[in-house]
Amino acid sequence: VSEGVYMADNKKNKNNDNLWNTNYGIAYCHFQQKNYEQARKLFEKVTASNSRLSSMAKADAYNRIGDTYYYAKDYANAERYYGIALTNNASAGDYSLYQEAMMSGLQKQHAQKIRKLDRLMSEYPKSTLRPSALLEKAQAQIALGDNNAAAATFDRLVDQFPQSAEARKGLLQLAITYKNVGRESDALAAYKKVVSKYPSSEEAVLAVEDMKVMYAQNGNIDELQSFLSKHEGAPQIDVSELDRLAFTSAEKAYLSDSHDASKLKSYLKKYPSGTYVVNANYYLADNEYRAGRHDAALQYIDYVLAH
Repeated sequence: VSEGVYMADNKKNKNNDNLWNTNYGIAYCHFQQKNYEQARKLFEKVTASNSRLSSMAKADAYNRIGDTYYYAKDYANAERYYGIALTNNASAGDYSLYQEAMMSGLQKQHAQKIRKLDRLMSEYPKSTLRPSALLEKAQAQIALGDNNAAAATFDRLVDQFPQSAEARKGLLQLAITYKNVGRESDALAAYKKVVSKYPSSEEAVLAVEDMKVMYAQNGNIDELQSFLSKHEGAPQIDVSELDRLAFTSAEKAYLSDSHDASKLKSYLKKYPSGTYVVNANYYLADNEYRAGRHDAALQYIDYVLAH
């Protein structure tokens, strides 16, 4: 029987339970096919006051209406319908409340988002959404500029759900946050924690990429290599990259203080056939010339000219 004929037959009796169930099923078909506007219209029918659907099914329909508004980027209406869903079935409303919180965040109402997430974790202590709620709470705290509170929330996330994807993401986000506000030592500590706790994760790869830059800038790339070697499965730095990072570190140190060429000399000692040997000799020639040691400067220049 076609959808149209079946619906027509059922419309003869608007109280027929099949009518509501059919609308409900067809609404889901449209929803899964991403026909969100059509799905919304049918879900609205099944949430009518005389609907025979259970409170749980009604709440589900309201959640889907909220989803359709969310996909349309109408966050205010999405938040409203998630709230209605929660009212209809509070016993299983963790999804509704979580989505409400997310819509608050998307409207830049970060304090309200935090309150709703706290409510979710209080009223639904066994919800599978708790790790996500903690991650989102910390991100809302960062958006409000409260990095210390965010750090405490991230710590709570890692402590309570150490094996979750949210914990890995949270630690990495914490490190990035510290780095962005200039708290370099805290950032390095957080990055190290990502690597030590989750050495083979994608987050560890991203952490090491940032750490390489930071250690190179500080002239301590060997320290990073030593740290990584102690964690099985952690990303390692290959020889060519170590060469590059070591020279970058030495170059930065010299450019910040042309009187001190010790890191350049260390680079040449460790990488006598390195990619940047000529560059290092040029800087050393400059250093000797500035110090008035012209004969030594000429030796370095001769090497540069010969290569």
